Amino acid sequence: MLAGGPGDRRRSWRQVRFATVDVETTGLDPRRDAIVSFGVVPIEDGRARLDGARYRVVRPEVPVSARSVAVHGIRPVDLEEAPPLSDVVDELRGALLGRAPVAWASWVEATFLARAMGGGPRRWERRIVDVARLVPWLDELEGRAANVRETLEEAVARFGLPLEQAHHALGDAIMTAELFLAVASRLEALGRGDLRSLLRPPRPTRA
Repeated sequence: MLAGGPGDRRRSWRQVRFATVDVETTGLDPRRDAIVSFGVVPIEDGRARLDGARYRVVRPEVPVSARSVAVHGIRPVDLEEAPPLSDVVDELRGALLGRAPVAWASWVEATFLARAMGGGPRRWERRIVDVARLVPWLDELEGRAANVRETLEEAVARFGLPLEQAHHALGDAIMTAELFLAVASRLEALGRGDLRSLLRPPRPTRA
C-alpha cells in the first residue's frame, strides 16, 4: 500500500516519493474521537508539490467538542454539508498510495489513519517519517541541545521557513513538508540521507 519497504529504505531520500499528512480530530482518544479534516502534500524529487495537495473537511460520527473547536477552528456548522470520512477515505488512501508518509508527532496520524484505513497504529508508525524526531536529531548532530517540546510552528520559525495557519490540516501539512525538506537536506549533508535513517532516528541524548 505505501512506499518504504526494505528495498526502498536503502535509497537516498531524494529518490523516494513522500507525502506529508496531517489530520485534525475531535480529540486525541481513538476509542471515541474521529477525524474532522485531513491535508496531504506530495513530495517528489526533493520538492513539495503544492499543485497536488489535498484538503478535506469531513463530518465525524461523534460530536465536535468546544475544546477541539478552540484548537482547529472547525465548528459543527462547518461540518453540516461535509461528507463522512467513509465517502472520501479512498481519496486519502490514493493520496498516500506508493508514498512514504511524513508527519509531525506521527503518533496522532498513525492512530487515526489506522482506524480509518486499517492496519495497527504501530505498523503505521514504523512507516511514517516523524519530523518531530528528525529535528532534535539534527540539532544534536550540529551541536545544539535538542528541544523535544518544540512545536511545529516554533521549529518552522526557527528554520526561517514560512508560517502557515497552525492546526489547519493543510497548513500543517505544508509546514511539515517544507520543514522536512530543510531537515532532510541537512541530514543528507551529514551522511544520513537514506530513508532508513529518516525512519529510525535515534532519540535525543539530552533535552
